[in-house]
Amino acid sequence: MRGERRELGERASGRQPAYRRILDQLRTRISRGQYPVGERLPTDEMLMAEFGVCRYTARAAVQVLVNDDIVRRYPGRGSFVVATPATSGQWAVNSLEDLIDQSFAHTARVHGGGIVAARDFPEAAEALGLAAGQSLYRMMIVREDDAAPYTCSEVHLPLDLVKQLPRLALAGRIKGQIVRLLEHHCRLSVHRARQVASAEAATGVVAELLRVPEGTPVLVLERRYATREDRVVEHTRVYCRSDRYRQTVEFRRSRNADESKQRTKTGDRHAGT
Repeated sequence: MRGERRELGERASGRQPAYRRILDQLRTRISRGQYPVGERLPTDEMLMAEFGVCRYTARAAVQVLVNDDIVRRYPGRGSFVVATPATSGQWAVNSLEDLIDQSFAHTARVHGGGIVAARDFPEAAEALGLAAGQSLYRMMIVREDDAAPYTCSEVHLPLDLVKQLPRLALAGRIKGQIVRLLEHHCRLSVHRARQVASAEAATGVVAELLRVPEGTPVLVLERRYATREDRVVEHTRVYCRSDRYRQTVEFRRSRNADESKQRTKTGDRHAGT
């Protein structure tokens, strides 16, 4: 119960979720060889004791490593390391929370930000619902590990929300996601997100920040985060180095689909009697 209460408190305060802290630690230990290939990971009980969480949270962290093909579970034996993390930007997404909290693990460095004319960024202006004569806040941020950058993001925000943030919230280094800052300081809640993936050739400042030659293919993730009232509060284009980033999306059959299938079978039986 203590672990569950702590996790609820972390969600309410906008801090990193408990399972994410465990996941980051396990990734680091595997990368550094503390848990080499073939080594068994700590049991659920060990993780619960070390991090003060419930069993569900401990298992959720390990499951991400299973989804990433880094760990494999063997019934009755435990969870074993079968590979080392190939990239720093490797993740699996099953929910909106995963999209926000799991996407990128490292602290972001801000490379310039300021107020710009909406007309100069029509895609962002359309997403944020701004007229050509209005302004928005634009910033570039980079995420990297010890080796090199793996993503840079072009972030667009409404000015009225930026004014509610602490003065240095969007400067220097940023831990976590921008949308979490908006939720925490602007008293709003993101209800849905839309992501569109495409490929482009890196040019200009993007190539420079990612440290790749101009023309290098990069994965582009365009994201829009919206409230329940359907207001888009952040529009972002994330440019990902193809040699340092991998995205895994897991789909599950919905309960409604299962129920619909079951009703169809029942109807077929009735029709045949």
